[in-house]
Amino acid sequence: MIRHTSRSVTLRIHHWLKRLGTLTCLPLPLLLCLTVEAAPPELQTQGNQIVVKSTGEPIRLVGVNIPSLGWGNGEYLSESVDAAYWEWRANIIRLPISQSHWLGPNQVTYREIVDDVIQQISDYNMYVIFDLHEFHKPTNTNLTFWLDAADRYKNNPAVLFGLFNEPNNLGGWDAWLNGTTNQPGMQDLLDTVRSTGANNIVLVGGSDYAYDLSGVFDGYVLTDTTNGNGVVYDAHLYPLKSYWQSRVGNIGQEHPILLGEIGHPGGTSFLGYSIDDEFSWVPQAMDWVNSHNFHWTAWSLHPTASPNMINSWDFTPTSFWGAAAIAHMHANSNPSAERVIGGTVIGTTGTRTEPLSGVLTDWKYGAVTPFNGGFSPYFDAATADGAWTGLDLITPQRITRIEYMPRKAYGSRMVGGVFEASNTADFSSDVTTLYTITNSPDDSGLIYTSAIINNTNTFRYIRYVGPDGAYCNVSALLFYTGDGIADTSAGEDVIVDNADGSGLHTVGTWLSSTGTSGYNASNYLHDNNSYKGQKSVRFTPNLASYGDYEVFARWTASANRASNVPVDIIHGHGTAFDQIDQKINGGDWISLGVFPFGAGTSASLLMGNTNTDGYVVADAVRFVKITDDIIIDNSNAYGLHAVGNWRISSGSGYNGYARHDENTDKGNKSMRFTPDISIADDYEVFLRWTAHPNRASNVPVDIISSQIGTTTVTINQQKNGDIWNSLGTYPLGSGTDNSVLIRTNNTNGYVIADAVRFIRDTATEYIIDNTESTYVTLNGSWSSSTSTSGYFGSNYLHDNNSGKGSKSVQFTPNLAKAATYEVFARWTAYTNRASNVPVDINYNGGNTTVTIDQKQDHNQWISLGSYSFSAGTAGTITFRNDGTNGYVIVDAVRLVEQ
Repeated sequence: MIRHTSRSVTLRIHHWLKRLGTLTCLPLPLLLCLTVEAAPPELQTQGNQIVVKSTGEPIRLVGVNIPSLGWGNGEYLSESVDAAYWEWRANIIRLPISQSHWLGPNQVTYREIVDDVIQQISDYNMYVIFDLHEFHKPTNTNLTFWLDAADRYKNNPAVLFGLFNEPNNLGGWDAWLNGTTNQPGMQDLLDTVRSTGANNIVLVGGSDYAYDLSGVFDGYVLTDTTNGNGVVYDAHLYPLKSYWQSRVGNIGQEHPILLGEIGHPGGTSFLGYSIDDEFSWVPQAMDWVNSHNFHWTAWSLHPTASPNMINSWDFTPTSFWGAAAIAHMHANSNPSAERVIGGTVIGTTGTRTEPLSGVLTDWKYGAVTPFNGGFSPYFDAATADGAWTGLDLITPQRITRIEYMPRKAYGSRMVGGVFEASNTADFSSDVTTLYTITNSPDDSGLIYTSAIINNTNTFRYIRYVGPDGAYCNVSALLFYTGDGIADTSAGEDVIVDNADGSGLHTVGTWLSSTGTSGYNASNYLHDNNSYKGQKSVRFTPNLASYGDYEVFARWTASANRASNVPVDIIHGHGTAFDQIDQKINGGDWISLGVFPFGAGTSASLLMGNTNTDGYVVADAVRFVKITDDIIIDNSNAYGLHAVGNWRISSGSGYNGYARHDENTDKGNKSMRFTPDISIADDYEVFLRWTAHPNRASNVPVDIISSQIGTTTVTINQQKNGDIWNSLGTYPLGSGTDNSVLIRTNNTNGYVIADAVRFIRDTATEYIIDNTESTYVTLNGSWSSSTSTSGYFGSNYLHDNNSGKGSKSVQFTPNLAKAATYEVFARWTAYTNRASNVPVDINYNGGNTTVTIDQKQDHNQWISLGSYSFSAGTAGTITFRNDGTNGYVIVDAVRLVEQ
């Protein structure tokens, strides 16, 4: 797929017409058909849910903020939308809009940019929040803005309207809702939008910079028109904010909530205030968000707009926030991923101190308390016996795991408590017991106790019923759904626990225990040191794809354990035999090696007790797919060794941050990057740096291979910055005997050490550069150039923007075998390039023409699709300049066997 040119043909015509300056002359019906070519289904609110209007099916919106239109004409907008869709798996993008730019002197250009981004988002069937990014108090100018903007995008099914980014200091809730003499309120903004005929869903932020929604809970609710698709309330959650449940969560009991901004900046300070670090705040906040099934758009998909989710414009996630955000987005998009499930809180009303309140939203002691994001309060029901709390999941779900935390120092009050599920709202019938608590859980107030649920049925309602006399005291609850199989696109990582209903088979009697700490999940099994040779446990994973997996085992160690436990690993090429000592290494995942496995359930690990000299423990086994892509950054604590003083430098373009040699002490400084290679094979080695005229143009880089020795490559760091530059493909042995060494000897400028990447060559690949005359045929006059950096090889060709229709370049690969190959092309992008370059792909079975936009996708291998090719030279890829509207670039093509 061509990432930026994968939008509709109609949209490409739209761009083309604008460049010709003819769009304003189009009749209105044609203009409309150009601007809404593809779109997701229309949405509306229904109770506290957002649903598809045509079907009533609930949808959860999870995505990112792309913020740079909030202060200018945008940065990497198209690339950001692509990344949000393909890499982050968002289904909604919040697009902050600058009122001053929208209404300013350059409004025509600005609005066209916004139009293009919204159309691209819509073409991906994603939704977009068109957010008026204003602060503090609304003004009459905001009404002018919405009269114009709402009319422009009215009833576009992809577009939701964010009425006002962050209200603050409005003068009370009545002023927030209804305004004052000189200050419009939120209702005025909504009425203005509806006056245009726009029925789009609107988002309304609360007070305290769009955090506090408690006034809505108290009755300050916006009134929508009969035809309006509804109001969603918007809250912005950062580590500075507290009282999550009373300010936001309780409002979600009756109204849809979308957290328009959420994020953590990393560290323990933010805007001059002390905050909890990301290791505690992010998991706790996301558990709370997920427990209520709130919608959210993370701030921000930008490398400098804090809290930033990416390190640079290569969209690598930041460790403090981006990594967690992308994991939650992937889980939301993958029904198989185990994740916290949420819904509307249900349960016994009242508390022990206010038994007749009739509500469950007392955030300290009511039924909502176990879902309030904190660990210290607890549900203290009005009645000692029969009280309960739980969730209406809206859509029936399978429950795979439950985590619970008792009232601090009162763990005994949960013994005898029961988790039940039903598809009847009042649990009067069709009740299934999922789990009964038989032992007092940890009651330190810090640790969840986990219960694995083996029931595979789906339920809409789930609850915890406290034992008699306990007032249903419980501090925190988390319910999980999914099938426990990892999201394969994020790297397969499958754990088979001894308590799993599937994937485990025991022979003989094994006893469960929690006597020794360090086990995975809820317990471990042991053989009771008896009936040697007659007991075994087989762990069988369900692997999503073929590949090499590292196998780990886990046990609890003790002096009475066996030191000679036999383990058979049944893999794709046979059986491997191992022996483990369970007297040591308890509580950790211990590697047993790397083995090839097929997809599905054909592989297994068998643990027995034949001739063992002590207790044999069977706890859990883990299968982790070995990545074929290893990146070592200069900030890594492992795999890196610096000689001499290298100064840290931050800014755009780095993988994280980079180091430079200060342009001093030449020859006495070096930086070595050492990967831990799991599988001996051929690896393509890449290097990354930031280019600048003050950089060295003669940096020596040694690629040290344990198989063939040292190869030295000289690189020019004045060019080709901010991308992964290939240094070639080399055979590398397993382990840590290979490395890449950046040296400073005799260099003529600053030397940059940023990051090195090793990609295992797992498929046959052919790259043909424009300079390879054996495989390249030129028709017409083509000029070679190096003016724009980012080309492959030594240069690129261009048609000099002349002789249209008479010039072409044909690439003819010589393929070793018939197969399906993905075809890639590469070019240097610039504003004077053609946006409509035809590329003919002649393959076994036909001929396809793909049109590419060379104004975009600079410096990248862009896929033109996958095709079946015969062996030999029958297939061709031909670039033509017929009818093109700018310079046509021909650089290189690449074919990768599928």
